[in-house]
Order: sequence, then C-alpha cells, then structure tokens
Amino acid sequence: GMGWFIEENQMGYRSIYHVGGIPGISTRLTLIPSEELVVVTLSNAESRIPVEITHEIFSVLLPEYAKNRAQLEAKQKEEQAKAQEPAPASNHLPSFLGGGVGVSTPTRERFPLPSGSKRRVIFTPS
Repeated sequence: GMGWFIEENQMGYRSIYHVGGIPGISTRLTLIPSEELVVVTLSNAESRIPVEITHEIFSVLLPEYAKNRAQLEAKQKEEQAKAQEPAPASNHLPSFLGGGVGVSTPTRERFPLPSGSKRRVIFTPS
C-alpha cells in the first residue's frame, strides 16, 4: 500500500509501519508480524513522540528488542562523543587563495559512507 514502509531489521525484528499526521498531530502504526504485535501511537504534537513511544512499548514487550535497542543507543552515544572530538590537524586543509579560509575534510571514521561510495571535496572560489 501507499505510504507503508518495511524495515527488515528494527532492533532484530522485521517491522511494517506507517507514519502520518496533520498540522499539530503525529501518528504511527507499527506491526511486528512475527510476534503478532501492533502498536498505534497518536500525539497532539508534531514530533517524534509516536516513534519514541513505539520503541518503549516494544522494549517492554520484547526482551530481545530492548537488548538490541540498548546496544544501538550505546553505539550512537559513542559515535556522538567521537564526532565532538576535535579533528587532528592532518584533517584540515591549509588556507588557500590568501583568503585565510580553512576547510575541514571529514574522515571516514567520523562520517562513514556506504561501501563503494567515494568522497569528494569541491571548492568554488568566490
């Protein structure tokens, strides 16, 4: 159907979901067919509240989901901490054109790309 999404690995489970809403309202309907579970969340705010509540409900109902979610959140916190560390001097390009402008070049560790992707840095002098 239109507007439905399939996530093959949502915390270790295949899920099917639909999100929607109108100004001032957010909704989410999520199914985990293998566990015969359906969660519907409605919010009177345009936010991620329905998504977060859905994760909380599945975490309570499915111990494996909770374990995988905790591992994912720990990994995300670690990646955020690394991203906030200052980049080594070798990752910065020197000033160019006498304008005193430095450009930071992201590293593969801090900004991972899908395998097979190539990184490009393009300069457009003004």
